Amino acid sequence: MQTIRRLLRALRSLQWQLAASYAAMAALLCWALGVVIMFDLGHILVNQDRTDVQSRAVIVGDLIYRSLTPNANLQLILDEASQYSHARVCSFDANDTLHSISCSSAGLIVLPDSSSSPEVDDQVTSNPTPIAPYAAITGGQSSSVFGYVTLDHPLTFRQETERTARAAIFRLSLVATAIAAGAGLLLGRGLTAPLRALTEASRALGSHLGAAALGGVATRLTISCWGLWCTCAFAHARAANILS
Repeated sequence: MQTIRRLLRALRSLQWQLAASYAAMAALLCWALGVVIMFDLGHILVNQDRTDVQSRAVIVGDLIYRSLTPNANLQLILDEASQYSHARVCSFDANDTLHSISCSSAGLIVLPDSSSSPEVDDQVTSNPTPIAPYAAITGGQSSSVFGYVTLDHPLTFRQETERTARAAIFRLSLVATAIAAGAGLLLGRGLTAPLRALTEASRALGSHLGAAALGGVATRLTISCWGLWCTCAFAHARAANILS
């Protein structure tokens, strides 16, 4: 019980309270920075993936256009396009872009035993892209459009990148919190040194006054301070010598 009481008393001291406040401030600052960094990073990654998927859609539109023949199997063409683009590919009629004709998710397959695996990203989709030659699509021509195609749910590394960044920020937060707590302990020890010196001086003064009352010893306490640092010196003289 005595040990627990001493521990609780020590934790309530100025030194430990200062260390706890430094650690709390460091943890709060790291948390705020982590939230801002993850928000900006997620926004940047989503925009990059959308741009990449849109460029894939243009190429897929050209591939489907070149594969269309009178006896072509549209589902097989969409499967090939999905495997190429690593996304779900849906085709639409030229006069109806709300209802898809057919879709394929053949390309949404992750190879096993890979060190870094992409994941399906449901926040990224492409705009309806014409099924037409690449030159016509990039040139804005619409005379040769046979339909439209969209890409959605692509395989991206956005989620894994965000998890890696989140783990790195968490480790840095732990290191920063530990450093702040150590700095608080050292600073608290320096700030409480004068208080400890005064406490020890008062205890020593009480003991010496008791000895003076019993043995005729007079004590003079000299405390010299410079800033927050104090030193104590004791001068002893016998009462008989002082009276003489």
